[in-house]
Amino acid sequence: MNLHRFASRFLLPVFFVLIACTASSLSAVAQAQTKPLAYLLKRVGQSPYDLWKTQPLQRRLAALLGPVEYKAFLGNLNPATDLTLQEGILYVTGNAPHRGTEEEAVLLIDPEKDSIEVFLLHKGSTVRGWAENNRIVAIPKDVQETLNRWPKAQLVQALASMRQSASSAAPRAPGNGPAAATFTPTPKICQPGTACDETNNLAATIVDFRTSATDRYKIVTETVRFTNKLNRPLILGLVRDSGVALDDQGNRYVIGSENNVRGIGLIANNSFDSKFTLQAGESADARIELVLAMGRNIIYGTSWDTNITVREIDPVGVGQYRMGRESELRFANLANRMSARTAGTAIEGNPAASAVATGTAAPAALPDACNGAPRCYSTGLFSATINSMTASSVGNFHDHLLRVEIKFRNMTSQPLILAYGATTSNAIDNLGNQYYWGHAGTHDVSAQGIGISESQKANPQFVLQPGETRNAVFQVIRYRPGNAQIGTSFTYSVTIKQLEILPSQQIHEIRDFSMTYPDLTPTGGLTAPNVQNINDSIKKLGSIFGKKR
Repeated sequence: MNLHRFASRFLLPVFFVLIACTASSLSAVAQAQTKPLAYLLKRVGQSPYDLWKTQPLQRRLAALLGPVEYKAFLGNLNPATDLTLQEGILYVTGNAPHRGTEEEAVLLIDPEKDSIEVFLLHKGSTVRGWAENNRIVAIPKDVQETLNRWPKAQLVQALASMRQSASSAAPRAPGNGPAAATFTPTPKICQPGTACDETNNLAATIVDFRTSATDRYKIVTETVRFTNKLNRPLILGLVRDSGVALDDQGNRYVIGSENNVRGIGLIANNSFDSKFTLQAGESADARIELVLAMGRNIIYGTSWDTNITVREIDPVGVGQYRMGRESELRFANLANRMSARTAGTAIEGNPAASAVATGTAAPAALPDACNGAPRCYSTGLFSATINSMTASSVGNFHDHLLRVEIKFRNMTSQPLILAYGATTSNAIDNLGNQYYWGHAGTHDVSAQGIGISESQKANPQFVLQPGETRNAVFQVIRYRPGNAQIGTSFTYSVTIKQLEILPSQQIHEIRDFSMTYPDLTPTGGLTAPNVQNINDSIKKLGSIFGKKR
């Protein structure tokens, strides 16, 4: 083989490959020089905590903010959302631990224009913004929702200052960047004088607050109604260990275990339950118990302040989620037997919430699925009406038993499978006495006529066809009341689960519904007046027989 043929056959292809590789390398180098932040595009969907170690991002953020504000920036992004790309802009939002709505941060990155922008919220009232090289970054829609929760006047002032600096530095194309009018907070739906707190995305109202006591614990039970203020579904979870109540004597009540939370899932580390999903404008309840170990010298208060922390769970794909923004909600001056509604008020019709979700004027109230009936609770999927509550004395120790019959009605156009959430049936009388489904550690057999969902198994027998009604019976008991006084009214709570049967014949829990019926009076059986009459009769008989001796 001569030299010419060898070169054309072997050396030229290698030469062209080398040229291509060199061109590619030079292109990458050129891109790194002209778009130094483009490498972050490969990190979309990843946790942001390692981003602050990468260069040139870390170096440029430190230079933009300075050492003090850079430290505050990092502190306000713990927890934080994953790095997200929207409308060509990369962003991260977050807040300081358990200080949502007070200490928050937003990072915006335009990789195409090589620009960085940062916003910080401090103490819930101060807003500061920094734009690298005085170049404004367009704000994506999802970030606008976050900024809408911040104080409007301070935010507009920060934006105006940034835009003025940008305008003085260089002319800007019209429409490129945020206008102050973009940040219009959603209307507030919390009414004055109610135990209500809200963010731009949700409102939370205490609709029932009760205190009770067992042999060892003082318990406060609050039913919290969450309302979605957005025009899209909202998934929420309760941050574990975040629920706290303080009474006016300084006693601290906490959530003892996951069994103290009903209707909403708990978030712990990267573990969460996504079943608590609110559609646009929808409201639903969660029931939270906070406990205090009783002591001999403890003076108990009569007024409570409580706070809980919820976190949004954002879907990013089919069956995939990421942790979203965190919000701390506070409720002050709560008192025993405080109730924001009477039994019979449906929760589906919320004109104010509907106005928020649609961005329009408040429509007429939605039809009441309970049709004004007392002792009725509506979830939007089904209504649950208490047909009767009766009281009786059972056993050698005269345990006080409440029997609650509930009529369920399917309000949808599809079959609906419901089940009783095991160990969730509970009642509190007006004297603060607890009634339970049974003894802890035993199998729950307190419900009849409806399947039970417990641990890893669920019974899907309770199927309602469209418009169909069926009854189920629930029993709660107060053990060994002795000569203690029996209450005259009761607040009853139970959790009902919505089930579905998958093609694999596996049973899947879709949603939990925590239902609370305040201030119910037994309609028959052994009521408090009857118990008192019996006791009086026994005393009189004893007196008569004593005289005969």
